[in-house]
Amino acid sequence: MKISKKRYVGNVRDLKVYRKALLFCKVMYEISKRLPPEESYLADLLKRSSCSVVANLAEGNTNFYHRKELNHLNSSISKVAEIRAGLDLLRMQGYIDESVYKSSDLRGEEILKMIIKLMQRIESKLDQDDIDETEIVNKSVMLPIELSELIKKATLFNNHILEIVQQYPPIEKYGQIDQITRASKSILENLGNAQNASYPQKSLYLNTSLGSVSECKAFLDISVMQNYISTEQFYEISNLGDTLLDLIIELINHMEENNEKVYNEVS
Repeated sequence: MKISKKRYVGNVRDLKVYRKALLFCKVMYEISKRLPPEESYLADLLKRSSCSVVANLAEGNTNFYHRKELNHLNSSISKVAEIRAGLDLLRMQGYIDESVYKSSDLRGEEILKMIIKLMQRIESKLDQDDIDETEIVNKSVMLPIELSELIKKATLFNNHILEIVQQYPPIEKYGQIDQITRASKSILENLGNAQNASYPQKSLYLNTSLGSVSECKAFLDISVMQNYISTEQFYEISNLGDTLLDLIIELINHMEENNEKVYNEVS
C-alpha cells in the first residue's frame, strides 16, 4: 500500500487561511449573540461550524499524511458551506442586514477558495513521493523518549483542559467544551494505544495524537479570543501543547529514520 507522506509538519498558525478562519469564527460568535432565543439552533450552527473550520485546518495541517490532511480540509469546506447557508437563512428572516450578510459571506467565500487551493496543491502531491508503509512491519523501535513520560505530560495537558472548561459559559457545553475535551481525551487514548503497538501502527497512533494536540491548541486560540480563558492560562497550556507536539514529532521522525535504516539493510 502506497502512502503519500509529508516531509515535515508545519505550524498551522503560519497559514493565512487559519488566521482568517479564526477571525471568521469571531464574527460568527458576534452574530450568534444578536439572535433571539428561539433561534438557538442557528446560533449553535454558526458557532460549532466556525469552530470546526478552525479545528479541521489545525488537525489536518499537523499530521504526516497528505490524504488525512485532505480529508480534514474537505470537512472544513463543508462546514464553511453550512455557515454560508445559515447566513442565507438569517438574512431571509431579517436577523442580519445586507451589509453584515455581504461582509460575512465574502469572508466565507474567501476562506473556501483558499482551502480549495490548499486541497489542489495536496492532490498534486499525492502521486509523488510515495513510500511503501508495508515493507517493514512489526518492528520494535528504541525511542529517544519513553512513551510513559510523554503520557505524563499529556495527562497534565488534559488536566489543564478539564480545569479551564469549567470557566466556559454553559452554552458551550455541547460546543467548545465537548470538542476540546474530546480532542484532549484522544491524545491520551492514542498515546496509550501506541505503547503496545509496533511499527507502523505505533506511528499512526502517534500521528493521530499529534493532530489532536493541534486541535486542542486551535480551540485554545478560539477560547482566548472569546475571553473564556486568560492570556496567562492560554500561554501556559499552549506552551505545554507545543512541547507535546515537538516530542511526538521527534518520536515519529525517529521511527521513520529507524525504519528506513532497516529497509535499506534488508534491500
